[in-house]
Formats: sequence, C-alpha cells, structure tokens
Amino acid sequence: MTDTISRKRKHQIKWALIYILYICAFLCLSRYDLAASMYLTEHRIRFAVLIGTHVSILPTGIILGLCASCLCRHEIGWKKNLCFVISVVGDLIVSYYIFQPKINLAGSLLIIVGAFPLWILNRWKADHTDMSRKEAVNACVAGILLVICSMAVTSILKMVWARPRFISLENPAAEFVPWYQFGHFNTSNDMYKSFPSGHTTAAATILWIVLLPHLYPHLKGHEKTLWIISIVWIAIAAFSRIMAGMHYISDTMGAFLVVLSLFLYFRKKLFPSDDKQD
Repeated sequence: MTDTISRKRKHQIKWALIYILYICAFLCLSRYDLAASMYLTEHRIRFAVLIGTHVSILPTGIILGLCASCLCRHEIGWKKNLCFVISVVGDLIVSYYIFQPKINLAGSLLIIVGAFPLWILNRWKADHTDMSRKEAVNACVAGILLVICSMAVTSILKMVWARPRFISLENPAAEFVPWYQFGHFNTSNDMYKSFPSGHTTAAATILWIVLLPHLYPHLKGHEKTLWIISIVWIAIAAFSRIMAGMHYISDTMGAFLVVLSLFLYFRKKLFPSDDKQD
C-alpha cells in the first residue's frame, strides 16, 4: 500500500515538473514568435510545408476510423450505429486531407472513393482485434474522446483568441499580435484563427498510440518507443506549420498542451495503472 502511494506521489510530482518546465519553455520561446516565423517562412522547404498540410493532420481521421470500427464489433443498438458513423467520418477526413480536392461533385466523389479502402482496412483490423477485453474497449473510447475533445477545445480557443496568422500580416513588425492579446470574437475569418494551431492539435492526437498496447497486447513493453514516435511526429508538424506562415511557435506549443492535458486526463480515468509505466 505504501509503495503504491509512493509511486503515485512520484508520478504526480514528475508530471507537475514537466508542466512547469513546459510552461517556462513556452513563455521563453514565445518571445521569438515573430523572429522565428519571419526566418522560417523566408527559408521554407516546400516538401516540409506539404507534409504539414496534408500528412500531419491524418492521425485524427485514422484514430476515429480505427477506434470506431473496433467498437462497432462491441456495441449494440444506437451505440453501434453511432460508432459506424464516426468510423465513416474518420475515413472521410483521411481521404480529404490526402487529396484535398475542390468541394464539388467530382471532389466529393474522390473523397468517398478514397475513403472506401480505408473503411475496408479498418473493418479488417477490427475483425482481428479482441474486443472482449475491457482495456481494448477503453483504448478505443479514449481515442475517440481524445480526437473529438481536442479539436473542439482548439476550435473554441481559436474563436476566442482571434489571433491573426503570420501569413495575413502585410507589415509583420507593426501588425504582429502576441499570443496573450485577445482579438474580437471571430467565427468566420480563418486568417484570425492562429492560436492555437489546429493542424498541430490534429497531429498531437497521435499521442493515442501510447495506448495501443491495450488494444494490441503484442506491443506491450514498447510504450517508450511509442512516446518517442509521437513527439517526433508532433515536432515535425509544428515546424512545418510555422514554416508555412500559418502559425507561430506559441500556437503550436499551445496546441500540444491542450492535447497532452486531455490525453493524460483520459488515460488516468481509463487506465490508472499506466502511471507506473511512465
């Protein structure tokens, strides 16, 4: 009992320190928002920008598609129907961001055609997943909640902050707005939705793969590797969005903090024993 309490206390202290250090880094690096954006947009790498635009956001759709497809095999009634809808939406998101067609009849058909093999693949994965285990079900629930809540929180913050994007500034030195200044509430103009970064939020949902061992037991023992893969993916996405002129350092760091906080919350609620593995 004493050992359990001690481990829990150490875990809490460790994450408290991580949050303090992260916030300190955020405050320090945000001072270079304008300088970093000016330099990186001037020396942008087209391939990196394309990765940030088309690839970094894919975890949201992939996670929704996979988790919902797996839950379709477990749930019944309206819950099963809801999971089916969520899985289809996830596959459509992936297809859209891969092709990014114009929103017309031809573009819509392309999205649907592109999403169909993804739906088949997720159904195949679901058929080979043991959903009789509670931890497998919880992992899928955590994935869906993480994606939906992360994107919802980020969308609300974007409207509240209404920060102009770097790319929209004609005179950056004079028009730059720091992250701590609020603009007028904005729901329509995308050029005033810089903070926090939506693409980085979407990329950061890849943190969910740390829970994959609960869905696929053969991955147990690889949690640290999954953490590293997640952080590298998020860093690449954040860097590319700054290079594209769509976000500042503080935008990307703020987005990561949103997703990390939600991920740790859902993991604590659904997998309290995972605290011992960090």
